[in-house]
Amino acid sequence: MAEADAVKPHAIMVQFLFQGHITPFSHLALALASKGCTVTYVQTEFQHYQMKSTAASAHPHQLSNEEAVDLFFPGARESGLDIRYATISDGFPLDFDRDLNFHEFYESILRDFPARVDELVGKIVESGRSLTPFLVADATYLWPPAIANKYNMVHVAFWTSTALHLSLGYHFELFKENGPLISGGQDMDHIDVPGVRQSNVEDFINLAQADKQLVWEIACGLLIACVNFVWVLPLEALNSSGEMHVLPPGFMANTKFLPFNRNMVVDDWKVGINLCEKEPASKERIAETINSLMSGTASENLIKQNMKKMSKIVHDAVANDGSSTRNLDNFLKDLKTKIRTRSKDTSVSC
Repeated sequence: MAEADAVKPHAIMVQFLFQGHITPFSHLALALASKGCTVTYVQTEFQHYQMKSTAASAHPHQLSNEEAVDLFFPGARESGLDIRYATISDGFPLDFDRDLNFHEFYESILRDFPARVDELVGKIVESGRSLTPFLVADATYLWPPAIANKYNMVHVAFWTSTALHLSLGYHFELFKENGPLISGGQDMDHIDVPGVRQSNVEDFINLAQADKQLVWEIACGLLIACVNFVWVLPLEALNSSGEMHVLPPGFMANTKFLPFNRNMVVDDWKVGINLCEKEPASKERIAETINSLMSGTASENLIKQNMKKMSKIVHDAVANDGSSTRNLDNFLKDLKTKIRTRSKDTSVSC
């Protein structure tokens, strides 16, 4: 135990390219640093530029690494956390439109970006020989295992979505084998995915086919109800800018979309209402359903009770002695053991 605790881990964290991954990844960086790890946080130059632009008045000049840490992790250095900062080129100039030219951009990320990461990781490892590095990267990337092995590091895959999405992606071959999801055939048999309740292929096809009139009716119903709301929509219903053109004028200006998994909210957590289970869906019926929830009939009161239960579960998890803290402690314990074991194996082979 003492030998494992003597390891001084150095997390080399390479952030994923998309906005939704930044917050959970940066939170992990702070959590690791608060547990005594040195952290080198790596962003692309474009991501750095975007975030710096939001604070241009306070930082009109080129940021030093220390200033970047202060900007992206306020108060971290003052608290004694050892967080360092590095940037890496994604291969395109800052004014290149990555959304408009997404396919060109992402093909380059798959093809050329790993070599840039390899070079940067090598420099970081070389400059921090007194520390024991390990690589943390988004599970969406394919290159981390190879780079980690090259520098004899433990690799940590970071997954920002739900376990359901991970299982579906991991077992995607099952969907390909069953055909309809790919070919659009008519045979809608059930597909058994390990760890996932039985699903029908039709569910996945319908997910990507947003009914424009239905979306319009729901949006109008929400406006008529005049209440605060969370609207669960599949990601496929939005365009690349996170907008939907079939919404009523002014709707997006007064709301914020948080794409989520409807099955999770309605069926698993039981804290939501499925507005599409009855036909036809009209804005009047939707407004009536929402107002019924707010006024509190028997079934809607059950939803409110479930909301309170979920809220308590979440708050308990992030408490000082909650499952989140315990899981992080167990993770670091296992990590140090793996690092120590890997170092011993390397010494023996040499």
